[in-house]
This record gives sequence, structure tokens and C-alpha cells, in this order.
Amino acid sequence: MFAALILTSLVMLLYAAPEFPGVKAPHQILVVRPARFLSRLSPAKILFVAALGLAAALLIGLFEAEGAKFFTMMAPDTVMWFAAFDVATITD
Repeated sequence: MFAALILTSLVMLLYAAPEFPGVKAPHQILVVRPARFLSRLSPAKILFVAALGLAAALLIGLFEAEGAKFFTMMAPDTVMWFAAFDVATITD
């Protein structure tokens, strides 16, 4: 509860006084860095992460512990395959 109060007051300070010296560092951390990261995402990458999350939820929901084990074995190979495919389409 206390953390929410501090975060809310920090956001209000960011909005009310953007040029205040103590506000520039939190603005950099809370606004600029996430915006820079999100601007680099493509729709294909967002779709891939959503599909991977859906596969994880489906496997764990259907097979419980065995599904979690299977997903942890499958996920690194799937991510590497996607990275190789992504690089191949860029260079092609």
C-alpha cells in the first residue's frame, strides 16, 4: 500500500512539474526507457511471445507438472528457431 502511494505521488509529480530536477531521473526510468524498448518491438515479435505464452498456458493447463517440464524443454529451442528464422528473413 505504501509503495502504491509513493508511486502515485511520483507519477503526479512527473505530470505536475516535468522540469523539476528530481523528476528527470524517474521520468527517464519510468517513461523514456520503456518507450524506447517498446518502439523496437515488431508485431511479429509480439505475436510470437503471445503464442509462446498461450502454448505454455495450454500445456500446463492440460498436463500440469508434465506440461511444465515439456514447455521448459521446448521453449529454448522454439526461441532459437524463431531467432534463426527472423535473421534469415532479414538477410534474404
